[in-house]
Amino acid sequence: MWRSDALSVINKSGSSGLSISITTMAPTEESILRSFLLQKAGLRDVLTLAEFSTYFPPSKRSSPLVRHLYRDIQSQRNAICEFVLKQINVECRFGENLVARKRAEREYSKTVGSAGTEDEIDINVLPSSHA
Repeated sequence: MWRSDALSVINKSGSSGLSISITTMAPTEESILRSFLLQKAGLRDVLTLAEFSTYFPPSKRSSPLVRHLYRDIQSQRNAICEFVLKQINVECRFGENLVARKRAEREYSKTVGSAGTEDEIDINVLPSSHA
């Protein structure tokens, strides 16, 4: 089964037959940021309520406040992950817009630069040919 982000290339290698090589696409900015900044697992997968309770003195472990604190930490963690995800999306859009703007500026400067160069050449050539 081929991964959706992989590119399959089949080459003929003479008499030895076919060889298959798989080249994966370069990671995107979004995939890099997500992999480093977002958790793949929820808090329950990392630390269960029972494990969390063991960090408290034995007399306080069965208190409903421990469960409340765990749920509060869980909701804060989820809120932070949602915020980070939104910031990743904003950053990726900003990067795409910046790249598009730079391309447009480069194209514009090529068209203006080539027209400006011709004008400069005409200006420089005309006075010297009349002198």
